[in-house]
Amino acid sequence: MALLADCIQNPTFPEVEFTNVIQQNEAALTLEMDSPEAVVGNLSNQVRFGKEHPYGERMTTKTLQNISANACRNFHNRYFRPAISYLVVVGNISPKAAKNLAETYFGDWEVEGKLFREFFLLPQPLKTRQVHFVTWPAAAQSVINITYSLPLKPGSKDAISASVLRSEERRVGKECRSRW
Repeated sequence: MALLADCIQNPTFPEVEFTNVIQQNEAALTLEMDSPEAVVGNLSNQVRFGKEHPYGERMTTKTLQNISANACRNFHNRYFRPAISYLVVVGNISPKAAKNLAETYFGDWEVEGKLFREFFLLPQPLKTRQVHFVTWPAAAQSVINITYSLPLKPGSKDAISASVLRSEERRVGKECRSRW
């Protein structure tokens, strides 16, 4: 808990660690290029949310190169605030012990300055049916994805049902892939 508190409250973003994370993400992007599931997932997000919406953005090698350790420091300083943070403790610990640990390590966490919150507009629903294709001559299999955007907020009466439905869609997709 002491290490977690120190990392959250006093991050240093050492350049060597930052460089390692960038390289790991670049390697992951290279692997994604061979994954039809990753390609269809990125395209679905762009169609569903729009390329200008944060959820529709796609990480690329170019966008990774535009990130700096200093930009991460600035982001942390702007948005990591105790007033909008959650500490979730899961494990073999009593609520009283967890609360004591939280108070011990995070009780004096204070941040000066303005609290920033970002709000993004919901994407506009599509007005017409759309079909998108990605030609992939070397693909061993095809991936078909039907996507849609539903404005479900946490706590809405259908949020849990939609979550269960999404889990079932993933299960059926895996089952179909394993049959082939």
